Amino acid sequence: MHFLRKEDAVFREIMKFGQGFTDAEDQPLLYLRTTDEMLEEFSYLGEAKAQEIVIDNTCMIADMIEYIRPIPKGTFTPSLEGAEEELQRLCWDRAMDWYGYEGKIPELVETRLKKELDSIIKYGFSVLYMIAQKLVAFSEKNGYLVLSVPHLSR
Repeated sequence: MHFLRKEDAVFREIMKFGQGFTDAEDQPLLYLRTTDEMLEEFSYLGEAKAQEIVIDNTCMIADMIEYIRPIPKGTFTPSLEGAEEELQRLCWDRAMDWYGYEGKIPELVETRLKKELDSIIKYGFSVLYMIAQKLVAFSEKNGYLVLSVPHLSR
């Protein structure tokens, strides 16, 4: 199977042309067929034999195979040591740069930032924020334009 639906063949053809294949349009239609399409493909064998091959045998094989979950249940947040502390430090430093006056941050800003950081940390999202921050900072450092909210490393 090379694509999900019959009409998706055009995308594979474009990809093959882009890779330099001169015969990209001469590819077999290897897509995921419906039961009715498969019965039609095997219709030359007769209705009973086609039913046996397409439906009965595939169900028999499926019943013989143990179910194995390819991806375990649960969430798998990446790990980045010190993410919580670094996120807090960067946020509080930025708040001081933007809103600080005489070494203090306005109470409204402090309350809101504390609330946001507490939720981010409590639910384990610090690492995701820090990964995003590091990607944006690295990209900008290397001259790539990144459209994001202002990142924390400025």
